[in-house]
Amino acid sequence: MYKRPGSIFSGLLAVALAILPCVPALAQQPGAENDLKSQADKNEKVHNRVFQSFTIGTIPDLLAKTTGDLTLADTSDRVELAARFIDTPDYPPVSLVDGACISDAVVVVTAVAGVSHLNADKTAIYSDWTMHVEEVLQDVPKAPIGGKEEITAVRPGGKLVIGGRTVYDQVPGFPEFRPGNKYLLFLTQIPETGAFKARTQRTYNLTLDPAAASKEHPFADTPSLALPVPSSSPEELISDTRAAIQYTAGAGKPNCLKLRGEQ
Repeated sequence: MYKRPGSIFSGLLAVALAILPCVPALAQQPGAENDLKSQADKNEKVHNRVFQSFTIGTIPDLLAKTTGDLTLADTSDRVELAARFIDTPDYPPVSLVDGACISDAVVVVTAVAGVSHLNADKTAIYSDWTMHVEEVLQDVPKAPIGGKEEITAVRPGGKLVIGGRTVYDQVPGFPEFRPGNKYLLFLTQIPETGAFKARTQRTYNLTLDPAAASKEHPFADTPSLALPVPSSSPEELISDTRAAIQYTAGAGKPNCLKLRGEQ
């Protein structure tokens, strides 16, 4: 059907007027991106000092002296001084009570994705992992996780490509997180950024491989340096953890005797 030129012009004008309200929103995107970049820069300045390695020489120095890819044994996750208990319980498991005593938060999460960085002195790699929160077992009173869909867990180790070469930084007893796997984490808060430290001694992979799942006590080989966990399944481990948190419960965690030491 033939349409008069005037009607076509009116239609175009209506479309243009409909688009105009969207223009300010589009113009604001660079500012939002700058805010995200600013937050990312702030996070890196804080997080790159969380795990300091005790190896001699920097990663750039090692790359200059070698060829091919580079694999490092990470020493940046130092053994911290553990809490002790006023009364050592027969149940819950001592290692879980220990974790509850000296952790700010205890959560069940699913790993989403991680981004690796060099630490401040360039001697090790650390990774910021986005974790989807499944359940909060113990929360931070002053900055609750409850209600958040995601948190950032900062852990030692990771993988970076530097100058076309891949550097693998592996932490003994602390395998890399795998996207889609579920974990029980005993976490220490990083107040400056709102993120959390995930540590070798306080991380449990709830997505068991077939070999581990067939064991009577699949968490007996946990990297925890306190005591092995006698839980026979991921569900039992979470139940035991709830009991451990309940054991320490109360203002100031009265059943925990805090000792000085890096946590």
